[in-house]
Amino acid sequence: NQDFKWTIGYFDWKQDIQTTLTVPVAVDAPFVLPILDFLSPLQLQSSDLFTAQGNPIVLGSVADVVVEEQAIFGEISYRLTKDIEVAVGGRKYKTTSGGDNRQNGLFVLTQQGSPNFTLSGRVEEDGFNPKLSVTWNVTDEILTYALASKGFRVGGVQFGVTTPLSQNSAPETFESDTLWNYELGIRTEWFDNTLRLDLTAYQVDWDKPQSLQPDASGLAVYIDNVGGVESKGLDVAVQYLFPWAGLMLTSSLSYADTVTTAEFSTSDGTAIPSGSRWPLAPKTQSATTLSFQQIFGNWTVGGFASYTAIGSTQPFFNGMEIYDYHQVDLQLSLSNESYKWLPKISLIANNVTDERGITNAFTSGLPVPEAAANEFYYITPMSLSVRLSGSF
Repeated sequence: NQDFKWTIGYFDWKQDIQTTLTVPVAVDAPFVLPILDFLSPLQLQSSDLFTAQGNPIVLGSVADVVVEEQAIFGEISYRLTKDIEVAVGGRKYKTTSGGDNRQNGLFVLTQQGSPNFTLSGRVEEDGFNPKLSVTWNVTDEILTYALASKGFRVGGVQFGVTTPLSQNSAPETFESDTLWNYELGIRTEWFDNTLRLDLTAYQVDWDKPQSLQPDASGLAVYIDNVGGVESKGLDVAVQYLFPWAGLMLTSSLSYADTVTTAEFSTSDGTAIPSGSRWPLAPKTQSATTLSFQQIFGNWTVGGFASYTAIGSTQPFFNGMEIYDYHQVDLQLSLSNESYKWLPKISLIANNVTDERGITNAFTSGLPVPEAAANEFYYITPMSLSVRLSGSF
């Protein structure tokens, strides 16, 4: 029956994840001196407390975790009419995540009475993720659809650490988080398919999201499940082929309002109320590219100019602001396929306006001025480069 289509499959996956963190004393921190005075009579020279260069280790962590997943998935679709199709699918899965997180350093000594401590755990979960979609070809140039689907992200053993400065310590394990995604979209083509305009409205309901939380000291991070998140947004995408062959404009704009739906507390005890902005989720983003390609005999000339912009957001629930910048990139290329020995030449200019955009930021919360610090990460400054590439 041509009205029915179906797919079925099996998925088996295994990944070994290893992470290493070492935070030595890199500043003249007064709070470390009493600890060192305590250690001196004991003549402890353990590698759990000192680097190879003899510097005291504040925090260290070596995590070795194995994640496995098995799943059976399938989908069946049925064409109700010539223009309307319904699809139903699902994925039955089972996940296992387990391993060790070996922690060491001065703070571990103060907490555990030993320079090292090993956290072991195993998380096993299973579930079913359904999916339902309806597609309607209104005309040959207009298609609309509605979609509802559920997804998840596997949990596991904690890889991060917390210090005595934290009121809320890192959990030994964190759970899988799940979300429901609802979409309404329209895909359209105009003027003999030279113009494409797509609109998508969506809502995401995120349950027990895994959030990267900074320790109260600012020296480390850990993963915790923190209530819920809701995101409502709109995506717009445009593509236009100019009458001049080889010239094309593509542009996309997205708006998303992403906020928490339940109150929770950070490691230092700060209460984050419901309705707070979710970290690393700017409200607006856009990208526009004007590209061209022309052929002159055996020579091909191409290039593009792109403009991207991203709104402000925060890296954690700490009030700091990141992003909120734009970037302009240019590229011009020249090639000739008739000369196999001749490489393709590209001239590239990145971040033409030399924007100082911040991609991430951290703040140390240590209660001593000498140890407090702000750390910022910036986008690549303006750069010019020549690229030669070929095949043989």
